[in-house]
Amino acid sequence: MSNQIYDVVIIGGGVAGTALLYSLATFTDLKRIALLEKYPSIAAVNSKATNNSQTIHCGDIETNYTLEKR
Repeated sequence: MSNQIYDVVIIGGGVAGTALLYSLATFTDLKRIALLEKYPSIAAVNSKATNNSQTIHCGDIETNYTLEKR
């Protein structure tokens, strides 16, 4: 991949990265778009049931944590 030339390189295949990829591929004339993700699949962190929602809040709505983890 080091010899490739891209119009846009998106770092991170989470919700924002994949949404940006979709938007650029669908609504622009860009042809050379790359998505770099460190995990084996896209949205792996957000899709995993035991992960939190990656949002900032007081923690009272997270249903996947026990009281010991808080």
